[in-house]
Amino acid sequence: MSSTSVNQIIDNFSSKAEFYDQYSRIQKLSGQMLLERIPALSYMRVLDLGCGTGFFIPELQELAQHVTCLDASEKMISFVKQRYPTVETVVGDFDNLDSCISTNYDLIVSNYSLQWSQNLTRLFASLKRCSTRKSMFAFAFPISGSLSELKNAFVEIGEPGFINEFYSEEQVKKALDEAQLTNYSVSVTTETVRLVYPGVLDVLHSISKVGAYTNTNEKYEHKLSKTILKNLINHTRAENNANVFNISWKICFIIGTRV
Repeated sequence: MSSTSVNQIIDNFSSKAEFYDQYSRIQKLSGQMLLERIPALSYMRVLDLGCGTGFFIPELQELAQHVTCLDASEKMISFVKQRYPTVETVVGDFDNLDSCISTNYDLIVSNYSLQWSQNLTRLFASLKRCSTRKSMFAFAFPISGSLSELKNAFVEIGEPGFINEFYSEEQVKKALDEAQLTNYSVSVTTETVRLVYPGVLDVLHSISKVGAYTNTNEKYEHKLSKTILKNLINHTRAENNANVFNISWKICFIIGTRV
């Protein structure tokens, strides 16, 4: 992924920050599923990577005495500051934690953000340098298999490049191995969540309204024109007699405990 793509990702999320909470349906569901996997202990300091607008801060404050929220978007961080003025905020890139985080944490979390990482191995390896001797991390993010219905619909109308490629489960496990987290006990599990929308346009609308529409496929230069959109809508309506559109998200949960 080029630096241009990274900047575009940040700009797109920033431009939709005011709509994020309203349309972040899958993000909130994933976050609740992640919270259920975190032991209800008393943590001293928690770090949220890719915090967005911070809609899970109240739950994190129940877990820890001190919460730090990190996001690459200044606009997202501004929402956090307005809502939770006592929370520490950092504008920074989770792919470069060493340059923006100097404190050690006993809980590091991330929900629906790490799919945008350019280098999972480097990110995972950096956890060793910003965590306490007794710590854990808990991550949830979509992987390959997500949005398969939408991806197939684009392929069937001859436009295969509009849906980004997600990390596969194998790539995630390889990145964890390469990060050499030898002092951690790590589990990787997946769960598929299916959401129902009135139509394919509603799916695209929900993706656009949270800012997650940056196309990182640099080899595919087509824009989502009105003609392509019309073809997609007509095709999915003809294929789906129930007049609804189902979307699958394959969510990867990583829980690591330092031993």
